[in-house]
Amino acid sequence: MQQGRRLPAWRKCWHGLLDPYAKGLTHLGGEFTSLATGTFPAACVAELEKGAQTFAGFTRQVDALLAGIDSSDRRAQVKATRAYQGTVDGIAEGFTKPFQDITQACYSPEDLASINASPEPSPEPGP
Repeated sequence: MQQGRRLPAWRKCWHGLLDPYAKGLTHLGGEFTSLATGTFPAACVAELEKGAQTFAGFTRQVDALLAGIDSSDRRAQVKATRAYQGTVDGIAEGFTKPFQDITQACYSPEDLASINASPEPSPEPGP
């Protein structure tokens, strides 16, 4: 029965790690949704909505990990802990694309030219 006493601490640890992560992803998706209600061009609104959907999907992935961790089925717990690294890595790999797509759709051509330009070296040496 010793495992039974350790399980709540194990779950608490995972929740301490993943709950704030899921909350942050949810909040970020909500910000995109909020921005999409603004007076932006249609292409920009579409990218904002797509970004919101992307981050909602990331949240669902984290929620699926937590569901496995909270399961009373040992196989589900093991599956969730084994999926953790791949899930987090996948989210990290997909994290910047929505921002890049929104930038391309929402900024003026002039701003994009500046954003997309290669940085010029400073004529003066740094500190």
